[in-house]
Amino acid sequence: MLHGKEGYGESTADDGLCYSVLGIHGISGSGKSTLAQLVCAQEKKDKEEKKDGHFDLIMWVHVSQKFSVEAIYRDMIKVASDCRCDGTTNLDTLHDILDYALRDKRFFLVMDDVWCNNNKDTNCVHNLPQLLSPLRSGRRGRKILVTSRNVDALSDLGPDVKSTPIPILDLKEDDFLKLFMYYALGDRTRDNQDMSTFWNIGAQIAQKLKRSPLAASIVGGHLRRRKNNVEFWRKAKDQDLLNQTMGALLWSYQHLNEQVRRCFAYCSIFPGRHRLKRDELVRLWVAEGLIRNTHSQKMEDVAQEYFDELVSTSLLQLRMKRYYSDYCYIVHDLLHHLAERVAGDDFFRIENGWTGEVPRGVRHLFVDNYNEQVLKMIVELENLCTLFINRVGVDTPLEKKVLESMVKKLCKLRVLSVRTTQVKFSLPASIGLLKHLRFLLFRMGPSSKLKFPSTFNKLYHIQMLDFGSCNLLFPSGKEIVNLVNLRHATPNVSVHLPVDISRSTSLQKLPFFYVGKNHKLKVLRDLNNIRGRLRICGLINVESKEEALEAKLADKERLTELELSWNFSKETISPEVEAEVLEGLCPAMCLEALKIECYSGATYPNWMVDKPSGSPWYLQKLELRECSRLGPVPELFEVFVHLSSLTLAKCTWDALPDSIEHLKLLKKLEIYKCLNIRSLPALPQSLETFRLDRCDVVFMRSCQTIGDPNWNKIQHIPSREFFPNSSSPSVTFGDNVSIIGT
Repeated sequence: MLHGKEGYGESTADDGLCYSVLGIHGISGSGKSTLAQLVCAQEKKDKEEKKDGHFDLIMWVHVSQKFSVEAIYRDMIKVASDCRCDGTTNLDTLHDILDYALRDKRFFLVMDDVWCNNNKDTNCVHNLPQLLSPLRSGRRGRKILVTSRNVDALSDLGPDVKSTPIPILDLKEDDFLKLFMYYALGDRTRDNQDMSTFWNIGAQIAQKLKRSPLAASIVGGHLRRRKNNVEFWRKAKDQDLLNQTMGALLWSYQHLNEQVRRCFAYCSIFPGRHRLKRDELVRLWVAEGLIRNTHSQKMEDVAQEYFDELVSTSLLQLRMKRYYSDYCYIVHDLLHHLAERVAGDDFFRIENGWTGEVPRGVRHLFVDNYNEQVLKMIVELENLCTLFINRVGVDTPLEKKVLESMVKKLCKLRVLSVRTTQVKFSLPASIGLLKHLRFLLFRMGPSSKLKFPSTFNKLYHIQMLDFGSCNLLFPSGKEIVNLVNLRHATPNVSVHLPVDISRSTSLQKLPFFYVGKNHKLKVLRDLNNIRGRLRICGLINVESKEEALEAKLADKERLTELELSWNFSKETISPEVEAEVLEGLCPAMCLEALKIECYSGATYPNWMVDKPSGSPWYLQKLELRECSRLGPVPELFEVFVHLSSLTLAKCTWDALPDSIEHLKLLKKLEIYKCLNIRSLPALPQSLETFRLDRCDVVFMRSCQTIGDPNWNKIQHIPSREFFPNSSSPSVTFGDNVSIIGT
């Protein structure tokens, strides 16, 4: 699309621009942003693979009807220079920073959701060209992709901007019906006699939806949840609401249960297209009291079911995953309008330089950019339960005394979220007055320090503590001893958890635990609600199998990732003791990923090479790193038959067991600095990625020599990567083979 046609949307040599503009336009919900995401993903892939003509820089900004040039500049700077300018509010300064960051670069910019200025709003008339002004300098070949509901929006970019419009045409009737029925019935076809009735009714429903892909996905998603209830389908067919797209969205919302509706409405507190992360949103819903407590399920599990329901009905939509980041979700523009409508006056946002009055009855407030004027409004909102301060600028820092006066007046807060670029801050003693506080996020700049008062231990109801990567200062060491209802905490909090955390039986997230003189494994015994990832370090300080058994890892059925680390130094109690300790650390059957690091034992525990009841049979990822005395054993792959990923790093294996061929689900094999391996056995046909990193030189060369026995055993693998050593040049050849110097 961007490289295929010569001159397609190109600027000419004498038009004064070094970028060209392509404009995708179509009705709301027609798939403009989805198409732009696919184009963006392909360009990112081309960039990673260093294909000819790839862009140096790829950026995405959401513009919307009322936008802030300042905020969009900051978003572009963050991507272009990997630098945050949250504290800078001067537009000229941001312009110059962006201009410098883009200089001599060939970029691809997506401007999503640009609005047509029918009313000649001065904000749009002046700000859209201003938005493009830093983009003029630099290397020719830059491209901008604009999505808009109206082709006329392209003219608002400026009189000298030449653009190529690309319309999103209506789907043909038959194609739309197939799309709708895919959402409603999945792969079940009308050839199935039981499905013919549903297809006939579905065809009548589809006619009401005016060929809107958004309406098809949302209405179809609800019908799919009732794919065996023909009466529900018949009632939907007779609904006049479905004749309009917004009506179809409202119909979908009305068919959620009350708790799910409240969770959806809560999303209106965030700006349009705000990236939502599942776990954070789930914890917010729980903290706000939106999830009904049940005896059979944890509230987080119920909230995740609600989240999944919103995703399955397209009320929350998956956004393309960023490299090395979590999945993000957004609320579509029309759905965001619906969420605002049903949320009513309880929710409010201060954004884009808004200077009006905040309704006194507001209970949930989002502040995009903090300043002194905003503070005066906030402290008057005595019913406030939720406060998000998204950005605190350098020129208007949040002072300790200001936060102190704020929390004294906002004693009903259940959620407090503050993001600031400050490098040092002391939480005020008044923080202990927030008796109802469940969720506290306070994120600061790099290498920042956050100091806690002794009153912090009065937050008895706190469930979530998120301090990013701040260095936390607890002067007395007793500031968090009474947080018995704590469920989730970032790793920097985990380090400071009290010696006796066994009372914190509600704890669900414990990413890190260090075994030391005052932190014994037995304190983990009753923490059976912890889930996700757990890294246990300092196992060199565990002296017996009995001590290891006290952790009762086998009872922690929600753990999906476990890392067991001894000591990076060469010290060891004895290989025999370490082997006994590992034997006592058997995890639950449901474990998905296991990493063993710096283990000096010479034997594997029975739960890794035998099939005792309760061992982790369904393990999918295994990593052995610096396990100097462990050798290859065939039994390892006879137990873990479900492995999809295997990593060996700095191990003394001299070969891979022949039994590896029987791992029918193995997709990824990585071998790093295993210098004794000189040949390969037959490998599974399922492998998709094979990576050799700084192994024996002759062995690595043989894997790249056509006709060599080692090469023959990996030629079926689509992606093969070789990292020779730090002095080797970076070389890439073919479609799927890479030799990369690191």
